[in-house]
Amino acid sequence: MTNDYQQSHKWNDSDFNIYETVLSMKPCQYCFEDVQELAIKCKHCGSSLATQESKVVTHNTHVYTASSTLNPLAVTSLGLAIGGIIFAVVFWPFISQVASIICGHVARSQITASEGKQTGAGMALAGLIISYLLLIAFIISAIGFAIGIEMLLNQ
Repeated sequence: MTNDYQQSHKWNDSDFNIYETVLSMKPCQYCFEDVQELAIKCKHCGSSLATQESKVVTHNTHVYTASSTLNPLAVTSLGLAIGGIIFAVVFWPFISQVASIICGHVARSQITASEGKQTGAGMALAGLIISYLLLIAFIISAIGFAIGIEMLLNQ
């Protein structure tokens, strides 16, 4: 004889979908041995099975998150741009700004070509904006300095 609790808490087939997902197998892309679909490392050859998308399983739901890397030239571009601000008073800022602009443009093209595998477009853009603004300010101040020297010499 079943009571009301047992009838209200019957298991459905959909309740076991998570187990089918976890226990499903796929071949390793390196040694072709069967490994679990959610495996990160092959137990046979030890190779990393991380792909562009890593799957996180929750009950009856699949959530996909893209794993990506930060482009090192984007970080370099922003670092050189900020370094140009800090050392603009003491050193010649022109060299660091040109290097930052080159790194920023190369980083943005690499990030675009990676189709989502690399991030850092915002850092590269920030480095480009800071560098172009400092470069323009440097050129304007150099022109102003040259005009001022010429005016002093003509007096």
